Amino acid sequence: MATTRKSVVYSALANFGSIATSLVLVVVVARWLFPEEIGAFAVAYAVIMLLEPLRQAQLIAYVIHA
Repeated sequence: MATTRKSVVYSALANFGSIATSLVLVVVVARWLFPEEIGAFAVAYAVIMLLEPLRQAQLIAYVIHA
């Protein structure tokens, strides 16, 4: 049971860390780019974030298969 709790905690920390990293990235990039460039960045970043679960699902399927 303790290993399950550790796994849940590590998973939650990884998810929140990913969200925090993404937020910092967006803030830093917003400071560096001009307004019209921010729009292009936002569209590209949204596409990447929408495709991320597909990448993770493929990785999980590979780990389970291996």
